[in-house]
Amino acid sequence: MHGVAKILDWDAAMALQRDGTWRLPQKEELGTIVATNCKRPAINEEVFPDTPSIQYWTSTASGPSHAWIVFFRTGMTTWTFLRITPNAVRLVRTGR
Repeated sequence: MHGVAKILDWDAAMALQRDGTWRLPQKEELGTIVATNCKRPAINEEVFPDTPSIQYWTSTASGPSHAWIVFFRTGMTTWTFLRITPNAVRLVRTGR
């Protein structure tokens, strides 16, 4: 799936998961596509073109009202984002 990044709160992002095929990645999974040698965005743009340099939700909760994000401007992960905050979503596909 590709296109414009959806900006959603965490609950809405988690609701996008479909029949076990598409899902929100865990923080470790999303962190694997960070390219530390790239900045703004910190991702290989040949593989992931037009990636906005913004925060992306992960499925990893960090307490009752927070969840982890990966910030693709710097490549850093952060656990302090309130789940009601709108952030971008990048779904991953479960292997078969």
